[in-house]
Amino acid sequence: MSPRTVVRPVVAAAVADQLLRHTAPGVQQVRPTLDWSGPVGMELPDERAVQAACGLMHIHGRATGGPVPLAVDYASVVAGVLAAQGATAAGIGRARGLDLREVRTSVAQGALLAVGQYLAAATAREADGPSSMAGPEPCAGGLATLETADGARVELETLDPSAWRE
Repeated sequence: MSPRTVVRPVVAAAVADQLLRHTAPGVQQVRPTLDWSGPVGMELPDERAVQAACGLMHIHGRATGGPVPLAVDYASVVAGVLAAQGATAAGIGRARGLDLREVRTSVAQGALLAVGQYLAAATAREADGPSSMAGPEPCAGGLATLETADGARVELETLDPSAWRE
């Protein structure tokens, strides 16, 4: 690791702490450990670096034609939830007699979990050929690709918006 100061993923830790605040004593004995990159072989010092390296910026920017960072610490929140789930699972293991004291995850692992459905859709083969991560063409009105019966333009998070247009 470089001599730079390593900043702890504070948002991820806060989310995990909040979720674990009122859990059973067995869960509270399990310590979640969070960092930025985990097993990802890159130095990822912050949320934006994780979003860029793990493809979240690419997915988020599809409708506008280029990578765009999410305006919230999305990957950090996902990592916090993963840490809390891991601690809960380890607490269940402790109740069943296992000597578990720590769980580990990273913001990068949270980001990769979140982007996994898009990678799956992009690499799945359809009857008439491969799918594309490019998604639908952006509309003149911005990101909204669908229109309701009363004329309101909306964006619907789906792997295949064409099915919803019907």
